[in-house]
Amino acid sequence: GKFKVNGTAELEDLLEELGFDKDYIESESNTVGGWVCEKMGKIPSEGENFTEKNIKTTVISVDNARVTEVLAELLPDEDEDKD
Repeated sequence: GKFKVNGTAELEDLLEELGFDKDYIESESNTVGGWVCEKMGKIPSEGENFTEKNIKTTVISVDNARVTEVLAELLPDEDEDKD
Protein backbone atom coordinates (compact mmCIF):
# COMPACT_ATOMS: atom_id res chain seq x y z
CA GLY A 1 0.00 0.00 0.00
CA LYS A 2 0.88 3.67 -0.17
CA PHE A 3 0.82 6.00 2.81
CA LYS A 4 1.06 9.78 2.84
CA VAL A 5 2.97 10.70 5.96
CA ASN A 6 3.72 14.00 7.65
CA GLY A 7 7.43 14.71 8.00
CA THR A 8 6.96 15.25 11.74
CA ALA A 9 5.42 11.80 12.19
CA GLU A 10 7.36 9.28 14.25
CA LEU A 11 9.36 6.87 12.11
CA GLU A 12 8.27 4.04 14.46
CA ASP A 13 4.62 4.84 13.75
CA LEU A 14 5.20 4.66 9.99
CA LEU A 15 6.95 1.30 10.33
CA GLU A 16 4.09 0.00 12.46
CA GLU A 17 1.59 1.26 9.87
CA LEU A 18 3.49 -0.67 7.21
CA GLY A 19 3.46 -3.77 9.39
CA PHE A 20 7.10 -3.75 10.51
CA ASP A 21 8.84 -3.87 13.84
CA LYS A 22 10.03 -0.47 15.04
CA ASP A 23 13.63 -1.64 14.63
CA TYR A 24 13.15 -2.64 10.97
CA ILE A 25 14.95 0.52 9.88
CA GLU A 26 17.83 2.01 11.79
CA SER A 27 17.93 5.79 11.96
CA GLU A 28 19.54 8.45 14.10
CA SER A 29 16.30 10.37 13.70
CA ASN A 30 12.94 9.82 15.37
CA THR A 31 10.88 11.53 12.68
CA VAL A 32 10.10 10.53 9.12
CA GLY A 33 11.44 13.84 7.78
CA GLY A 34 14.68 13.48 9.71
CA TRP A 35 15.14 9.93 8.46
CA VAL A 36 14.61 11.05 4.85
CA CYS A 37 17.20 13.84 5.17
CA GLU A 38 19.61 11.43 6.86
CA LYS A 39 19.25 8.82 4.09
CA MET A 40 19.67 11.40 1.32
CA GLY A 41 22.50 13.20 3.08
CA LYS A 42 20.88 16.58 2.36
CA ILE A 43 17.62 18.49 2.36
CA PRO A 44 15.86 16.75 -0.52
CA SER A 45 13.83 18.39 -3.27
CA GLU A 46 10.19 17.60 -3.90
CA GLY A 47 9.84 14.48 -6.03
CA GLU A 48 13.13 12.91 -4.97
CA ASN A 49 12.92 9.36 -3.67
CA PHE A 50 14.94 6.50 -2.26
CA THR A 51 14.27 2.91 -1.34
CA GLU A 52 15.42 1.30 1.89
CA LYS A 53 14.74 -2.42 2.26
CA ASN A 54 11.34 -2.64 0.54
CA ILE A 55 10.01 0.79 1.48
CA LYS A 56 10.11 3.36 -1.31
CA THR A 57 9.87 6.89 0.06
CA THR A 58 9.10 9.86 -2.17
CA VAL A 59 9.32 13.45 -0.96
CA ILE A 60 6.00 15.22 -1.61
CA SER A 61 6.69 18.59 -0.07
CA VAL A 62 9.53 20.53 1.51
CA ASP A 63 9.05 23.79 3.40
CA ASN A 64 11.79 25.94 4.95
CA ALA A 65 14.37 23.16 4.54
CA ARG A 66 12.11 20.67 6.31
CA VAL A 67 10.51 17.64 4.75
CA THR A 68 6.82 18.23 5.45
CA GLU A 69 5.20 15.32 3.63
CA VAL A 70 6.33 12.04 2.10
CA LEU A 71 4.72 9.14 0.31
CA ALA A 72 5.81 5.77 1.69
CA GLU A 73 5.15 2.85 -0.61
CA LEU A 74 5.54 -0.77 0.32
CA LEU A 75 7.23 -2.63 -2.53
CA PRO A 76 6.55 -6.32 -3.00
CA ASP A 77 9.27 -8.62 -1.74
CA GLU A 78 11.61 -9.68 -4.52
CA ASP A 79 10.92 -13.35 -3.99
CA GLU A 80 7.12 -13.09 -4.12
CA ASP A 81 5.17 -13.46 -7.32
CA LYS A 82 4.07 -10.20 -8.85
CA ASP A 83 0.30 -9.95 -9.12
